[in-house]
Amino acid sequence: MMDGCCCGTQTEAAKQPALEILKERFARGEIDRAEFEEGRQVLSNATEETAAAAVNKGKGCC
Repeated sequence: MMDGCCCGTQTEAAKQPALEILKERFARGEIDRAEFEEGRQVLSNATEETAAAAVNKGKGCC
């Protein structure tokens, strides 16, 4: 997590529930390792894109 960065904190916080659901589904055997890794990568990319978009719109870190 990027503490002290308003855009990083928001995007990281938004990502956590989705990541927890992904972990739970993997633990229950609903998805395999490949699906888990793909989902984790998608969430990671979405977080990076959201933070970059916020910075580009002038809503960068304080």
